Amino acid sequence: MYIVICSVLFVLIAVFIAIISLIAKSQKQMKATGGIINHDDLMCKFVFKVDLTREEIINILLTKDINDTLFCSFDYDMSKMTFSDLWNDERYYLITEKCDGYTLLRLELLASSYRRSDIKYKLTPFIIDKLKAQAIPYK
Repeated sequence: MYIVICSVLFVLIAVFIAIISLIAKSQKQMKATGGIINHDDLMCKFVFKVDLTREEIINILLTKDINDTLFCSFDYDMSKMTFSDLWNDERYYLITEKCDGYTLLRLELLASSYRRSDIKYKLTPFIIDKLKAQAIPYK
């Protein structure tokens, strides 16, 4: 009986910690965007408004900075990129569309991995800080 109670208590504590962690990550994301939801429900597609060309975006993302929370690398054709931190990496399509005076930047996850990754929570603050981007509502 004691083992069952300890097991249930352990599971409840683990769930509580996971929920608190998720709330903290979501709050950091919302703070970076000013409350704008710039991603789909699964956080696989993100959209930003950037005052840079595609080439400038790629050059800035490839420039390493000591304050960067993510690292970025590109495939040979510069259409796919990998964001990584110390433990995980995720690959995204880099899609840009030139509009009147700005570039619409869309990042779409190539394939969902089965492992848990915090990169999707770090992505928006990283892009906003690195590219001086503006989050725009995802539609």
